[in-house]
Parts: sequence; C-alpha cells; structure tokens
Amino acid sequence: MRTNKTYFFIAFLLFACNFLYGQDDQIFEEVAVPAKYEGGMGKFYQWAGKELKYPKDALDSKIEGKVYVRFIIDEKGQVIDDSIEVVRGLNESCNNEAIRILSVCSSWTPARTHKNKKKGHNVKQRLVLPIVFKLPYN
Repeated sequence: MRTNKTYFFIAFLLFACNFLYGQDDQIFEEVAVPAKYEGGMGKFYQWAGKELKYPKDALDSKIEGKVYVRFIIDEKGQVIDDSIEVVRGLNESCNNEAIRILSVCSSWTPARTHKNKKKGHNVKQRLVLPIVFKLPYN
C-alpha cells in the first residue's frame, strides 16, 4: 500500500512540474523582468535609425510617422521572424521596412519570470514597438 502512495506521489510531482515548467509555447505580455534591447531602448532606436532604409515612394510622397509592430522575443533573446506583424502602419513600403528592421535585430535580453536569476527562468514575451519614419531635413 505504501508503494502505491509513493508511485502516486511521484506521478503527481511529475505532472505538476510539467504543468508549471513545461509551458514552452506560452507567450507572456507582462513579466517580472521584461525583454529589453541590450544597451536599452535608446540604443535600439539609434541602431534602427542607422539601419532604416527610407522607402523611395514614402520619400517622394513625403510620408512620415510611426509603424507599430508587434513581435515575440523568445527565451534566447531572438526575435521570432514569423511573429512580426504590423499593428498600425503608414503605407506598404514603410510597413515592410519596419518588419525588415525587426527581422534583422538580434541583441535582446529575454524576459524572465522572476527578478532573482536563481528563481526565475527565461520566457517568450510579446512586445509592440513604434518604428519611426521621419523625413530628412533638406
């Protein structure tokens, strides 16, 4: 009888651990430690400004503004390419350029479930960021 209780207890623990820690496909929007660009968001926007190739049709039409892009940072700090989508855009070429910017961006620190590194673990996080298109002054 004691052996059956032991097996039941072990099975319960395995189930509980799988339930609590086996949620690899879960995507968080709010976490204890959010994903961040290495060096901070100021560095991200500096990098994005240098990397951005203003679409010719947007320049010719004098289109400027922000493209809001939603994407997922995985547990390793990488942008999941097929998660990138425009939430609010400007025009097709600016939207595509904003997607391209995020698809080549790799310097992220992943989100964590706890501020204490020993207690928490890395998780996927969904973020929304604006990519700014500002016409050059001439």
